[in-house]
Amino acid sequence: RVAAAVAAGADAVLVAPPRFGPAPDAYFARVAEAAGGAPMLAYHWPGVAGGEVTLEALPGLPVAGLKDSSGDPGRLVRLLDLGWPGAVYTGSPALVGSAAWLGATGVLVATANAVPEDCLAAWDGDAAAQRRLLRTDLAARGGFARGIKEAMAGRFGTPLACRLA
Repeated sequence: RVAAAVAAGADAVLVAPPRFGPAPDAYFARVAEAAGGAPMLAYHWPGVAGGEVTLEALPGLPVAGLKDSSGDPGRLVRLLDLGWPGAVYTGSPALVGSAAWLGATGVLVATANAVPEDCLAAWDGDAAAQRRLLRTDLAARGGFARGIKEAMAGRFGTPLACRLA
């Protein structure tokens, strides 16, 4: 699938480790080979999207960055304190504002599809925008992908068709 995505024009790939199976370094090495040089981001959202990307294993993985959707501010600080040269993104709407001032590279959150201006303003330190972003996220959380689609449809008139959930 990774090779097909890159062949179809993907600029990068987001890769969650398996919940069970090969060690993360062996798994990511195989995926890197399939990616053919396209940048890879490791995806840490254990129990939802694969297994864990441990902070101990991360420096040895052939990845350009990490998206951490755990929502754990302590983990984000430990990750940023590693001195690891890769890009660090939070996938948690709750951490958008704090991720910016802690030094993360950016955010990759589904909620940005529904309220992009609040996502940008929260990144820039606007506490009211951070609260609005969280309210949108909490309202959409019930059916994850479906909830985001509903928020987007209500705001932008986009279709409700959903490939997930």
